[in-house]
Amino acid sequence: MIFSENSFFSLALLRVDETDADAFSLRGDPNHAAPLSRAGRQAAGALFLAFYAALRPGETPPVPAVDYIKKGKPVLPAFPDFHYSISHSGEWAAAVYSPLGAVGVDIQKISRFAPRVMNKCFAPDDIALLEKTEEKQKDALFTRLWAEYEAVIKVFGGGLLSLSKEPYAEARKNLRLFYPAAPAGYALCVALDAPKP
Repeated sequence: MIFSENSFFSLALLRVDETDADAFSLRGDPNHAAPLSRAGRQAAGALFLAFYAALRPGETPPVPAVDYIKKGKPVLPAFPDFHYSISHSGEWAAAVYSPLGAVGVDIQKISRFAPRVMNKCFAPDDIALLEKTEEKQKDALFTRLWAEYEAVIKVFGGGLLSLSKEPYAEARKNLRLFYPAAPAGYALCVALDAPKP
């Protein structure tokens, strides 16, 4: 597991085959179509335990169950101020926590440029940037922008494709965006609803 933190958030990255944290149990939300992967639960569990250990040294809590509020945003009912988000793609899962407010994370394995997705979701300046990017660099840039889009949506708890271009561009302006180092072949973005300086 890779664990990093700064003054804005704590981030845990976990490979699918790692088992160094107990998996969260999952209480069902019938509207949450895709079950959280084992690695995603483990990354969230590892992050929660690290946070709890810093808050209450010497105590070992039971790993709590994940519940969901509307639109699939995960919450821990016993810890309502624990703002976190989970993502998984390919061999990697990511979990992020922020003490400052709502947070979203997305990790994406580099995938092929998809013009249809770009035209439906991305802000006009992103589309312009992609259109002038060399072909051999388009897949990586497209994936980074897609990770950014999903991280922004997760701040608000919306489902995939829940923000069209204009509302997305406006929502993004009011968030802090971070691009932590990602595993080779992946893009990673953290979006945070915290006041800008």
